[in-house]
Amino acid sequence: LPKPDGNGVYSNLIQTDAAINPGNSGGPLLNIHGQVVGINTAIIAPEVGTTLGFAIPINVALRFVDSIIETGSVQRAYLGVYMDTVTEEVSKSLGLKVDSGALITDVVPGSAAEKAGIKPQDVIIGFESLEITNSAELRAAVLNYPAGSEVKITIDRFGERIVLTAVLGSLAQESESSATEDNGARQAFVSSLGISVSEITPGDRERLGIPQEFRGVIVREVNPEGIIYRLGIGPDDIITRLSINGNQESIESVNDFEKYTEKIKKGDYVAFFVYRNGVRFVASFQL
Repeated sequence: LPKPDGNGVYSNLIQTDAAINPGNSGGPLLNIHGQVVGINTAIIAPEVGTTLGFAIPINVALRFVDSIIETGSVQRAYLGVYMDTVTEEVSKSLGLKVDSGALITDVVPGSAAEKAGIKPQDVIIGFESLEITNSAELRAAVLNYPAGSEVKITIDRFGERIVLTAVLGSLAQESESSATEDNGARQAFVSSLGISVSEITPGDRERLGIPQEFRGVIVREVNPEGIIYRLGIGPDDIITRLSINGNQESIESVNDFEKYTEKIKKGDYVAFFVYRNGVRFVASFQL
């Protein structure tokens, strides 16, 4: 199920017709013995169905209990791959032996995936007990585990089925290390617009499903009192182009973003081309 904020999907949920109402998220789903078997998370849209709700299984939630007690937060897992969904065209063009799964297009050096032996053009078809048929399912499966978890991953390597063991890394640690590379040159804050951006990290691509070939800068923070906030641009949005008084420029790096935003003057008509969860839109204003 797609998450309400558009940031990924839920997977491996309990479907129930027990009454779950708006505002019940985070509450317990109980069995007839009064035991908590799930955490209420979502309800079906009225136009799709009625009285159907979904809960995170308690065994999934319990994986994160120790992390929350020890650190006060959830330490999300990170596999370290670039991936795409296997389609008929992809399978035939690459000579794959499967017609579904998560195709690994590249592996991040030093990541959990590389240490486990995962290679480009491997197709992940299983993650622990879950069958994986596309890249979205793999992303959701990884995020169902805390950092440090040891998991079994089933891959198809041109017809050879292999089961590998991976110890998942930390998404937070990866994002921090990637964002601070090059002595901070990969980050930029434009105070006049109230926006902070950085390069897109491998962790961002895995977490948000951003294709490897996709270029731009990712929004990290937005000042609620700045003009960018009023345009509806927020964290995890990707800025790909900038137009000033009709002159358009591609934004492929933080350097590009800094160079072109420095040219904006009072009275200029400005437009940002933004990518969010597969949707592109234009946010425009006069400074």
